[in-house]
Amino acid sequence: QPIDNPNGWTVAAVPLDDSAASASVLLLAGGHLDLAQLPLLAIAGRGLSVARDLASHSDYATRRADRLAATLKASAGFAGVHEMVPLLEQIADVATDLLACDRASIFVHDQERNELVACPALGVDSGTLRIPDDAGIVGDVIRSGQAVQVDDVTTDERFNPEVDKETGYTTRNLLCVPLRDGEGEIMGAFELIN
Repeated sequence: QPIDNPNGWTVAAVPLDDSAASASVLLLAGGHLDLAQLPLLAIAGRGLSVARDLASHSDYATRRADRLAATLKASAGFAGVHEMVPLLEQIADVATDLLACDRASIFVHDQERNELVACPALGVDSGTLRIPDDAGIVGDVIRSGQAVQVDDVTTDERFNPEVDKETGYTTRNLLCVPLRDGEGEIMGAFELIN
């Protein structure tokens, strides 16, 4: 709908899509806009909306393809590692790169000792981190078998701050998923931090 300005200018705003919640508009201003041009402006707005959506989908598809290529390359590299600790370290390193997080730890469940052993334990002086298998969010994931995403660990009562105190690191958010063996039994957890 054009808005007449006392200085002789007309301003027209055309929505770029049909969504009522859309904040995207095509805004035109000039001294020679009239009502007869509104249908053409609406068509132009829809065309721009389609072009914007296609560009967005193309960017998304490109990012997914890049991530898939990196995953395949990493997987090929894993095949050449024959020792468990270096393999777990390599998996954690690749995960931090692919998911743009600060740290990743793979926790192996030591059922005989009722402990979770972080391997690798990044930032821990001894290189080994052992925690009770019922401690923290990772313990909850081991018990429940459900993945957990925490956007702010300070608001989650399951969060165990002891590891941060020991390492001097500050965990802000995390994603933790259970790791299962070939029979579907939980053998550990994979935790991605910040």
